[in-house]
Amino acid sequence: MFYVSGITFWELHRKVLQGILVPRIPVTQWPSLLGQLDWLHLVNESPAMWLAMAELNWKHKDPADRLIAATAQQYNVPVLTRDRYFHSEDSPVTAVW
Repeated sequence: MFYVSGITFWELHRKVLQGILVPRIPVTQWPSLLGQLDWLHLVNESPAMWLAMAELNWKHKDPADRLIAATAQQYNVPVLTRDRYFHSEDSPVTAVW
């Protein structure tokens, strides 16, 4: 099972608006398309996850990355990313890629 944090769509859509990412299918359509896959779970972050994000012992302050890390901790899964902060020594989660 793969988990996708809801805030991921916000981050990707920001990259589209900045001209950094040009997907073939608009990011605004991704949640409905991905929601049809039985091996993928779209995570709607709960207040508990937002509070867990605030409690993370991590120097990285980006709220979106912190919420993704808290979500990964909640589901006990690694984060698939090239983001250097997730690969840093003080990262609270395991990152792959």
